[in-house]
Amino acid sequence: MKKTISFICALIMILACTCASADGDNGANGVNGVYGAGNSISIEKQILVANTDTAVTTVYGPSVTYSYSIAAASVGTQTVSDGTNTAVVKAGIMSAVDAASKTISFTSNAVTLSSGKNTVSSSFTLTFTPATFGAPGIYRYVITDTTDATTLSGAGIMRASNYQTAYYLDVYVVYTENADKTPENLMINGYALLKENTDISSSAQKQSGYSETQGLTGSENTWSLTAGSMDSYQTYNVQITKTVEGNMADATHDFSFIARDGNNAALTHCYHGLAASASDATTQASGEVPQFTLHHGQSYWLVGLNQNQQVQITETNDTNDTYQMQVKLNSTVDTAAASIAKDETISSQPHAVAAVATGGVTDQALAFEFIAGLTTVSPTGLVVRVLPYAVLLGFAFFFMLVSKKRRDEREAEE
Repeated sequence: MKKTISFICALIMILACTCASADGDNGANGVNGVYGAGNSISIEKQILVANTDTAVTTVYGPSVTYSYSIAAASVGTQTVSDGTNTAVVKAGIMSAVDAASKTISFTSNAVTLSSGKNTVSSSFTLTFTPATFGAPGIYRYVITDTTDATTLSGAGIMRASNYQTAYYLDVYVVYTENADKTPENLMINGYALLKENTDISSSAQKQSGYSETQGLTGSENTWSLTAGSMDSYQTYNVQITKTVEGNMADATHDFSFIARDGNNAALTHCYHGLAASASDATTQASGEVPQFTLHHGQSYWLVGLNQNQQVQITETNDTNDTYQMQVKLNSTVDTAAASIAKDETISSQPHAVAAVATGGVTDQALAFEFIAGLTTVSPTGLVVRVLPYAVLLGFAFFFMLVSKKRRDEREAEE
């Protein structure tokens, strides 16, 4: 028994040192813990937040809650080895951990981007009661992401086909040094978060590497559930531009606009403003999009909309003139030209800000152009419409008089 306990202690110390040196590696196996890890471990979830415009520096992040189950791993002959000694892995004891399920929540807050992207993270904590294990050993648990697809898609989260949902957590339990060998003197001496329910050895781990950016954060053990592919939250931008055509159109008039989602509800959780570019709009305003105005040549931007959102833009003719108005989307007619009188409106069609295609997302940058035309109108319209006919009638009358006069003269001579 003493030899077994001494072996486990030595094995944990060797693995802890090995893992610290290999922490920067990327690969197929996992991330190991450190010596003297304490009774709690923080499990971190990361989401990649991005925008289609790499110049955009701020967007709102996702609002989503992930669900996880914690269970005893199914183990058989899996072992952990330091290269010389080997210990068999035991199934985790559920009564020794504080919960069989956990959640990780993300709130839609501002995210600062660098080159159009950044990661956000949140975590849950597992707490163990060492005495409940009853004896030293390496105990393995399985942590499974049970978040359903509806929750993810509803939050605008995109998940890659190779996303890993299950990780394995090894908990190293030993007796406290120089204490009686009783359950009350058990302590947790290390953790290992693995990508596979497999044998572990120091040499194999160094060769296969570890998952990304893991290790200690401050005084707390934090490991990330990110193995090569993380969930992503892609955001998109919409541009609305006003164009006035015709020499009777008022290029200085501010026309009224409102941007709504496809269900005629307010657009929220985005940046927006009158700006020359999407990145400039992030300094203007955030939150719900209000009514706004544009005159000729101006653009209004909606920045950071997620892939699920639709937009529909409506313009009101608040002048006393009747304009010929139309809407173009990416230079193609979206709403055909029509005569729009005072207080009448013209709207774009509802459009998704992103088109989801098989195997991923295809960017669909939305650029709306609202065109209003008003050409020259004569003061009464009489000259333009009647004059040609009046001239013809005058000539006809003149020739009739001349002809009559000549006929009268011939008759007089006879």
